[in-house]
Order: sequence, then C-alpha cells, then structure tokens
Amino acid sequence: ARVLAEAEERYNQLLSVVKDERKQVEAELEVKIADLSSEKESQENIAAQAQRDLENALEQLEHARRAKDMVELNLANLKSSNEKAISDVNAALERSQAEKEVLHKE
Repeated sequence: ARVLAEAEERYNQLLSVVKDERKQVEAELEVKIADLSSEKESQENIAAQAQRDLENALEQLEHARRAKDMVELNLANLKSSNEKAISDVNAALERSQAEKEVLHKE
C-alpha cells in the first residue's frame, strides 16, 4: 500500500509538472500567435498602402498621358499655323515682288 501511495504521489507530481509545462507552452504559443497576427496585419496594411500608391501612380500616369496628347495636339496646331503664316508671307512677298516688277516696267 505504501508503494502504491508513493507511486500515486509521484504520478501526481509528474502530472502537475506536465500541466505546468503545458500551460507555459500554451502561453508561449498565444504570444507567438499574437505576434504573427500583428505581423500579418502590418503586412496587410503595407500591401494595402502599396496598392493605393500604385493606383495613384497609374492615375497620375494617365493624367500625364492626356497632358502629353494635348501638348502634341497643340504643337501640331502651332506647326500648322506657322506653316500657314509662312505660306501667307511668301505669297505676300511674291505679290510684292510682282508689283515691284510691274512698277519697274512702267
């Protein structure tokens, strides 16, 4: 009976140690889970910010493309206007030259 009582006492001590160790491991796991959850949330926030930054950059790129198209259109219009002005000036010079020739002949 004494051996049985000692064995039961030893069993209870070991069971207590195992329970304590289990609680410690569970507490450590809870801390690790909390850390991982925090890290996951941080990474999700970083990813969301990166997505917003990308969307903003794409929007700015589209605005820049539209502005470039407008500049190119304005340049084409200016070129056309300049060509018309040069043509008008050349025509006026030719008329003036022709008038001078007529005056010299007279």
